[in-house]
Amino acid sequence: MRETIGIVLLEENAWFRELMREVLPEYGVTVLAAERDGAAALDAVERFSAPVLLYTVRLADLRCRGLYELLTALPAGDVPAAVILGDTFTPGGPILPAGCRRLGKDSGAAGIAAAVRKAAGERKRFQNALEGALSPEESAAVLLETLGFTGSLAGERYLRQALPIAARRGMSAKEIYVTLADKNGVLPGSVERDMRYAVRERWTGAPLYARRALFADDWERPPANFKLLSGLGGVLAGAFDRTPETV
Repeated sequence: MRETIGIVLLEENAWFRELMREVLPEYGVTVLAAERDGAAALDAVERFSAPVLLYTVRLADLRCRGLYELLTALPAGDVPAAVILGDTFTPGGPILPAGCRRLGKDSGAAGIAAAVRKAAGERKRFQNALEGALSPEESAAVLLETLGFTGSLAGERYLRQALPIAARRGMSAKEIYVTLADKNGVLPGSVERDMRYAVRERWTGAPLYARRALFADDWERPPANFKLLSGLGGVLAGAFDRTPETV
C-alpha cells in the first residue's frame, strides 16, 4: 500500500485551499493544514511535523524571502522540504530558492502530488543517512546527492574520495589534500581549489532542510572545505561504527 504524505499548504486563495484538501488525497497526499498566512503555517508545520510545505509564491515576493523567513524560523531538525507553486522570475532569470521544487498550478493535482512525494522521499532519505539507517556507502551517496554534489566538477570527485578519510581518520585538511593529490596525480593546491569551487557552486542550490540540519544557523554561507568534510564525516563515522570491519 502506498504511503500517504502529510503536508502543510500556505495559499491565500480559499477556493484553492479547499480544492487541494479535496483532490490531493486521491494521489496519496493529505493536507494536514491549509493556511493563508505564514505564522499559522509555521505553527502547523511544527505541530504536525510535516515533511513538506506546499507554498504559493506571492506576486510581491518573487525572490521568496517570505519562504526563507518561515523555514529559518523553525528548529533546524524540523525544516520541511518545500514545493513552490507559481513562477519565481526576475529580470536576471528564474530563481530556484533553497533547492525547492517549483511548478505551476496548471500542473494539476497529479503533478503537484508527484512533486510533493518526490520532495518528501528525498528528505526522508537524507534523514535516514543522518540517523545511520543506511550503509556508509549509501549514506555518503545520499549526503552528497542531497547537497547537489552530483559529480560533474573535479572538486565533487575529491569530496567523494575525502569522505571516508574524514570519517575514519583524524587527518588535518592539509593531510587530506596531500592524500588526494597523491591518489589523483595532481598538486594539493589543486585539490583544495577545486573542492572549494565545487562547494561554492553547489551550496546555495542545496535544500535548506539539509543545510540547516548540518550547520544549524550557519547555513547560508558556503562552508570551508574542512568544515564540510568534518560535518559529513561525523555523520559517516556513526555509520562506520555500526558496520563490521571487513578484511
